[in-house]
Amino acid sequence: MAEEALRLLRRSCFDAEAADAVKVLLKIVDNIIADPSNPKRRRLRLRNKVIRERIANRTGAKEFLAAIGFTSVPDRPSTDPTIEVLERDLNVFVRARKYLVSTANDLKLKVRKDPPISNASTEDDEILLRKAFESRVVRMVPQPRGDAGGSDDVLRNLKRREDRIVKEKMRKSTVGPGQRGVRVLRCGEHDSGDADSSSSLAAAGPLGFSQTRGDGRLLRTLAKRRHENLEKKKNFTTRSMRELEAQRRKRVYVETLVRVQLPCKSLVEALFRTDETVGALVEEVRSWLVPVARTFSFTLFTSLPKVVVSADTKATVGSLRLGPAVRLYMAWVDRVQPPTSSRPHWLNDALVASTSTAVVENDFPSSEPLDPRAIEKPTERGSVTSGARRAGDNRTRRKKPAWLKL
Repeated sequence: MAEEALRLLRRSCFDAEAADAVKVLLKIVDNIIADPSNPKRRRLRLRNKVIRERIANRTGAKEFLAAIGFTSVPDRPSTDPTIEVLERDLNVFVRARKYLVSTANDLKLKVRKDPPISNASTEDDEILLRKAFESRVVRMVPQPRGDAGGSDDVLRNLKRREDRIVKEKMRKSTVGPGQRGVRVLRCGEHDSGDADSSSSLAAAGPLGFSQTRGDGRLLRTLAKRRHENLEKKKNFTTRSMRELEAQRRKRVYVETLVRVQLPCKSLVEALFRTDETVGALVEEVRSWLVPVARTFSFTLFTSLPKVVVSADTKATVGSLRLGPAVRLYMAWVDRVQPPTSSRPHWLNDALVASTSTAVVENDFPSSEPLDPRAIEKPTERGSVTSGARRAGDNRTRRKKPAWLKL
């Protein structure tokens, strides 16, 4: 009877109207299966807007409810007609639900295939409950072998050693306000006149790399080196293993060499501690400017990629990873008139005069490795061991490939 009622519903109305009716009927049946002892789930008010528009006015929908056991409630007033179902066998509703799911698939509706879990004690409901909580293998993730607890202990000891080294170096550091070793490397478009500073900009200076190399080339070199290291290892590593490896190779430093390039192309360097805030860095840069320019708002950012450092003035230099050396660029927030030809820079005269005769550059911040054994010693490129060349032969001895197992 229920299956014939659904066929009648399909023939008597459009697919859209039939789909709305099937959705409501499926919701009614699911509620009864989920909680069959609840009388509110087994009773429907025909004055309800959804029931009146999608069930009572659809030929076939009313017949479906009658087929599964819904009858009129005699003691209800005529102004509020109500129907209810007295059937207690859940198998009737499970079979009716199968018919509804089949009709929903014909109408291309996305419905749940399995019925909801019931709190009844019948045999079919117990089977449904067992199936709902069956364990299913959905994904297999390989796990590395090793003692995780030992790795955690090593990582914890390395962090304690790092804190101890930082406290000791901070106590010995003399860098601070008035003792930053401020030095003008370039004043405006032209160099400050110091031959040593101009040569340090062209060659490999205290920043550790050649200033003539572009940022994009540096990033490509670092990415290539990282890829080569991954290809060399070719093993599965977890996040904790990678964190431990990074901590072992970490070098501890408490000072940062900062070079700031102003909009007028002037270049100034100074030393900062890693526990100093960005606000102190901004105020130090502001003290380098002429009195007129100190009232202007500016930002400090790195490149490449562009990261605005001055956005969070409470952050520390170490938390932003601006060390052991970094080059920052300064930009005005509002439009500012460029310097005149008589004064082609924004630096104050006292700073230029105090550093124009300086010939000694700031030392590169010293660091201490947490685990000296994990630091790879650099090898000369293209060097050949003593046994690599044969006597009287220009060919080099090849290394056994990794895939060859003997």
